[in-house]
Order: sequence, then structure tokens, then C-alpha cells
Amino acid sequence: MTEFLAILVYFVIASGVHIVAKKINLPYTILLFVTGLVLIPLTIYVPGFHILDEFQLTPDLLFFVFLPVLIFESGYNIKHQILAKNSKTIRTLATVGLLIAMSIIGFGTYFITQAVGLSIPLEVTLLFGVIISATDPVAVLSIFKKLWTPHRLNLLFEGESLFNDGTAVAIFLVLIEIFRHGVFDGQTIALWLVTLVVMILWWILVGITVGIIFSKVIQQIKNNEVVEISLTMILAHAAFIFAEYLSEYVVIGGRELKISWVIATAFAAIIMGNYGRTKISPRVESYMDKFWNFFAFLCNSLIFLLMGLMVKDINVPLEELLFPLFIGILMVIIGRAVSIYVPIGIMNIKKSHEHIPLSWQHLMARGSLRGALWLVLVLLIPNDFTIAWWQHVYSIKEFLLAMVIGAIMFSLIIKGLTIKGLIQKLKLDKLHVLEWFEKLELDIMVYQKIIEKISFMKEEYHIAKKNYDELKAKYIAKHDEAVLEMQLYLQQLEKPDAVVSKALWLHALGIEKQYLKEMFEYNECNESIYMHMLGRIERQILRVEKWAPQIKKEHENEEKTTQPRLEKLIDLLHTKKHKDCDTYVIARARYIVTSKVINALQKLKEMDFGYKKSLIEPVIALYQEFNNHAHEEMEAMTTKKPYLVNEVNKILLNKWLMKTEERIVKDFWKKEMITSKLYKHFMNEVEKEILRDV
Repeated sequence: MTEFLAILVYFVIASGVHIVAKKINLPYTILLFVTGLVLIPLTIYVPGFHILDEFQLTPDLLFFVFLPVLIFESGYNIKHQILAKNSKTIRTLATVGLLIAMSIIGFGTYFITQAVGLSIPLEVTLLFGVIISATDPVAVLSIFKKLWTPHRLNLLFEGESLFNDGTAVAIFLVLIEIFRHGVFDGQTIALWLVTLVVMILWWILVGITVGIIFSKVIQQIKNNEVVEISLTMILAHAAFIFAEYLSEYVVIGGRELKISWVIATAFAAIIMGNYGRTKISPRVESYMDKFWNFFAFLCNSLIFLLMGLMVKDINVPLEELLFPLFIGILMVIIGRAVSIYVPIGIMNIKKSHEHIPLSWQHLMARGSLRGALWLVLVLLIPNDFTIAWWQHVYSIKEFLLAMVIGAIMFSLIIKGLTIKGLIQKLKLDKLHVLEWFEKLELDIMVYQKIIEKISFMKEEYHIAKKNYDELKAKYIAKHDEAVLEMQLYLQQLEKPDAVVSKALWLHALGIEKQYLKEMFEYNECNESIYMHMLGRIERQILRVEKWAPQIKKEHENEEKTTQPRLEKLIDLLHTKKHKDCDTYVIARARYIVTSKVINALQKLKEMDFGYKKSLIEPVIALYQEFNNHAHEEMEAMTTKKPYLVNEVNKILLNKWLMKTEERIVKDFWKKEMITSKLYKHFMNEVEKEILRDV
């Protein structure tokens, strides 16, 4: 009972901290940690706060409850296409970068402390190096999202963290076993290197397998948000626990094969977030995202609060901790910088990946805040773990825990509070060329819509002529000012037509995605068709974002030959042989979405945006070509198999009518013209019809 009350108090405190953090514009994770530090004297000296000690951050709580949630939430929201596009960079940072940082921290701390007469064994400093090299994106990404840093930069941070955590855990487990056995000959090291590689492959296999199984199970459930969300929560912990369970039974060379919950859970999340996302009922997807955002918020709140409170558990004398901690933090700063600048610099020179600007590298070197995984790795060290030449009264585990908590304090408080200024100094929060154009275009569209709405309101709500004239004049002036601002902005650009064209192509592809998803939501196309068409749109978006034409030329076949393995796997899972009716449904879907795009572009052409309207013509022309081709395919199928097409059309037309009925009845229900009981009854009937496959 007291533990439950303590949790409630923590949630109240976390909610209050979140409100304060928003008002004073500070990252809430950092403020939570500071709040945890403030709570220490309160729990000691104020009677009412003693209850907070009833709930503490234990290894099992971190290991089996919090971390699966945070890892899953991070992996679930990563798109495999974008991850695959940056996979080489992320892979290099998560392996080579990690080894560089670990070596500099471990050996640097050892040699400097030895030079001043401190007896800290190399084994201990190497463990510290591995633990401290694992990055935690939670705190830093919360800052990035507020300041609107580039999306690719956010992905590099999150992707690196997700995978270097797994690598760090693997190396950590191997080092612990090597140090416990005390054997350092070449044969033993070679065996452990092989074990490390096999471990990583096992983890990936376990994660992918569990992710696919749960995706298939969710596929059998339709429009039941409670069950579908519960299954994803079970998946996050199942991948985690299953990996640990297998560790007890898989043996290589007489040694247990530790399967990392980090990589297993990460891959399970990526599979669910990409392959499994289409198995989730479309109407449940928004509930799913909100649930995982909320659940991650709760876990982060408790972790950062309790981490602050853990400072009082440090048993190492301060005078014996300060100098090693200072050296350790210094080595962390140097190690992180070298692990970023050297690998990325080499890859930039070799042009083996998409160029990463120096300003991004500065932020990546500085913005690696630390968090929960550090504590987990320390807590994984056995209590009786020791080394023959360890000479202190406190244990190795206690020493490393003190070093880690000290590093967390420096990382979150010092680096965390200065990173916002660094982002602004590097101008990474500024809108880029296309974003500025889209912002000005949005202003114009908003003012245009408001002017139309004012005219409608005059007739509908009988607005006085004086008020009507004042409002209309006000927004016409704003509209004209926005158009002028657009014209001035385009005049400053070297290639204004290229920027406008790129934005228009992306608008068109965005409209395609929107209406295709709506068709999938109402089961007017099945999952295989949806993913087939969505994959084409996503590839075209990536091409346009790189300033390439939307449609690749016939001789451009490098996309298929260089497609990353993860992307191939996701595509393979979705690929099915299309039947004749599928061919017609695909042609019909293309006809409908291209018609929607053409209609939307025609409306844009009627508005005054301050740029050449002739730039819209090539986009309309291409989509008209798509539209004509889709119509020809539909006609060909109608001629070839008229009975089949007629039956398919009957089903699809009925779905369209059901969609219309659903909207009308939902409107009646919102206006309380029908009871909730009647509304649910009707929705159940509609759902049966909509879920009927073509």
C-alpha cells in the first residue's frame, strides 16, 4: 500500500514538474533529475516525505518494466526507409564510434589515475568506458523536438542510441565474463569475439521473429484498441524476457550466450512499427501512438526522478571519488568528440554516406546526454564481482555506481542546460529553404481560407456589414502582405523555381498518401496493395527530397541493387502475388488518388501565391498521365473480365456508401440526435461491411 502511495506521489510531482518545465522552457527530464536531488533532504528530514523511500529504482524494475517500454517506443516510431537510408552512418557510430569512445575513456582514465598514484585497475576503467559510452536520446531529443532541429539529425541521434546501446550491452557482458574468468590469452579473446558476433546475430533473429509473430496475431484482430494496444505492450516485454530466457539455454564453447534485450526489443519494435503497423486497425493507430507517448512519459518521469534520489545511496567517500570522476568526465568528453569527428569525417571524405555538416557533428559530439541504461549496466554487475588487485573497502559495483551517477549529474545538468544555446548558436533551429517557402505558402492559404469563411459567415450568421467589411479588409491586407513576402523571399533565392517545384511535388505525394491511407482505413484496398502503393510513394518522396525527379529514369536501377537488408526484409514480408481483382483494385486506387491530386492542384492554381502558376503545370501533367494510365487499366480489366470487375465494384461501392453512412450517423450522435446505444449498434453493423474483403 505504501509503495502504491509513493508511486502516486511521484506521478503528482512529475506532472507538476512537467507543467513548470513547459512554463520556464526547460527540458522536463533534466528538471525531473534536479527535482530528485531536491527531494533527498526532504525524504531525510521531513516526516511526510519518508513515504517516497518506499518505492526505489531496483534492477528488476529498470530491467523488466521501464527499459522495454523506452526501447520499444523509440524503435516503433522509426521508419525503416529512413533508417535504411542512414544505416551506414548509424552502424558506424554504433560500432566503430562506440569502440573509439570506450577505448579512450577506459585507457585514458586508467593511465591518468595511475600517473597520480590512484590504484584503479584497468578492468574497472574499461567497464566504466563501456557503460558510459552508451547514449540515451530521451533528454536530448526532447530539446530537439521543441527547437525543430532537422529531422535527419534527430534520426541519427535516435538510431545511434538504439543500436549503440545494444553493442555496449554486448561488449559489457563479454568483458564481465572475461574478467570473472581472468583469462586473457589470444584463444580466449578470439572465442569471445566470435561469441560477440553470434550474440548480435541471435538478438536480431529473436527480435525479428517475435515482432513478426505478434504482427500476425494483431492482424487477426480488427478495431479493438484495447486488445491491440495490450498486445504491443506484451510484445515489448516478451521480446525482452524471451531474450533473457534463451540466454540460459544457448551455449557456445561451454559458455552461456547472453542474448541482449536491447537489440532484440529494438528489432521487434522496428518490425512492429513498420510491418506490424499495417496489421493494426487504421482506426486504432492514433490510439496506439498516444498510448506509447503517454507510457514512455510515465516511465521517463519515474526514472529521472528516482535517479536524482539515488545520489544519497553513494557509499564512496567524496575525497576518493572527485578526482577519478573529474578524469572520467574529461575522458568522456574527449572520447565522444573523437568518436564523432573521426568516423564521420572519414565517411564524408570518402563520400560513403549522405554528407553530415560540421555543425551537426558539433551537436552530436556535445549532445550525448546519459540516462537509464548506465544504471542498468551497473546494476547488472554481480554484488560479489571483484578483482584480485582491488584494494578499497567499497566494492567495484559501488565505485562504478558512484562514477556513473556523478557522470549523469554532469551530463544532464551542465550539458543539458547548455545544449539549447548551442543549437541556437549553430542555427540548427532555423527553418531551411523549403521550410521557409512552405511556411509562407501556408500563411497565404490560411488567409485565403479565412477570407472565404468570412464571406460564408456573413450570410450564415448575419454579420453586420461594418464588421464584415472590417474583417475582410483586415485579412485581404494580411493575404497581400504574405504574397509580397513570398515574392521577396523567392527573389533572394538562387533557384526559386526549383524550390517551388520541389514543394509542389512533395504536396502532390502527400495528398496521394492521405487518400491512399483513407482507402486502406475503409478496406477499399487490402494491406498488400496499400503497402505496394505506399512503398512507391515513399521512394518517390525520398527522390524528390534529394532534388531528383519524382519518377526515376529507366537506366536508374541502383535503388534495387543497393537496397539495405532491413528494407528488403520489410518489403518481402509485405509482398504477395496479386490476383486479377487486385490488379483492378490497384488501378482503381491509383485513379482515385491521382484524381484527388489533380483536383487539389487545380485549386492551388486558382490562388495567388506570388510564384509562377506555370510551375504547377508539369505536376498536373504527370498526374494526368498517371490518371489516364490507371483509367486505361481499369477499362482493360473491365473488357477482359467484366463479371469479376462488376462484383468488385459492387463491394467497393457498398463500402463507399457505408463510409458516407458512418459519417452521417457520427454527426447525428455528436449532436445527441441518437443515443450511444443506437450509435454503437449501427457502427458494429457498418464495421462488418467495411471489413469485408474485396
